Amino acid sequence: MKSPIRLIILVLCVSFVSYVGACTDTHSDAADTGNPLTADVAFDTHANDEALDLLLDASPTDIASKAAIFDSPTDAAALDKGVAVAFKWHTGATADSQNPGTIRHKFQPIWQFGVPAAYAHGPTLNGKAYFLVVSSTADAKVLRVFTTATTFTPNSEQWTKITKASGTLTAIITTAVYDNDKLASDGGPFSGKPITFTIKP
Repeated sequence: MKSPIRLIILVLCVSFVSYVGACTDTHSDAADTGNPLTADVAFDTHANDEALDLLLDASPTDIASKAAIFDSPTDAAALDKGVAVAFKWHTGATADSQNPGTIRHKFQPIWQFGVPAAYAHGPTLNGKAYFLVVSSTADAKVLRVFTTATTFTPNSEQWTKITKASGTLTAIITTAVYDNDKLASDGGPFSGKPITFTIKP
């Protein structure tokens, strides 16, 4: 009786190891197939990298009524290095009724914000999404964020990178509207008006 039991245990152990190995390989494949051009981008739990790829592949248009407008910081602001600024913006229609993606995922946690693009495969994106980019003359990717929210506060690591950037920084938001992860008809993307800001020494 001992021999069959040992055989069963051995089979179970081998199966478990194979399962773990398969899971590890899948995770590695996800990293390998991620777009290296967006590896630095931070995502919220409502956005995903496939949707961002579509936005980046399209040519944004300049339609003021559909573009994002910064509420904070103000243009030409001098920001305190010790306090991370909350980037806030709005478009012509900001109610939840205009953004079904926000409604659908309203109660999801936000702990995932900031994961790399390679691991950012999230739920289906519907409604508005925003691509926030902060750049300097020396670095076009000081901060890049893809989110369905209309506000973003950098974490300590992101804010440190911003404060260490030299000279005047530029922030711009590109808006797009999605229908099941695809750009909706007349969904843009739409380029917003950029603002500039500096960090107080």
